[in-house]
Amino acid sequence: MHLQNQQLEDRNNCNLRKQNWLQLLLFCSTLTLSGTSVCAQITPDNTLGAESSFIRPNIFINGANGDRIEGGARRGDNLFHSFSQFNINNGQRSPKKINEEEARIVQWIP
Repeated sequence: MHLQNQQLEDRNNCNLRKQNWLQLLLFCSTLTLSGTSVCAQITPDNTLGAESSFIRPNIFINGANGDRIEGGARRGDNLFHSFSQFNINNGQRSPKKINEEEARIVQWIP
């Protein structure tokens, strides 16, 4: 019984790896065929330690895809983020409540 469960788990892991490779291949093909370069870069740094920010790319937000910034250091009503790079392409958007968040950006790329 244990051997059957292990074989089933191994088969599921193999299928998941194949699916991940196919998704990666599809994503790379889309970028290559689109002819547009991807230049936007939001890179959190580690100065906030365990409270560092992290990016969740390609999240559906308010009717459009975007990169969601999560984490950060909360102090009272304030939320602090720290980035080594932060740039936004034309046509992209930044959070509407940016005035309620404090961000330290080491390198701004226009």
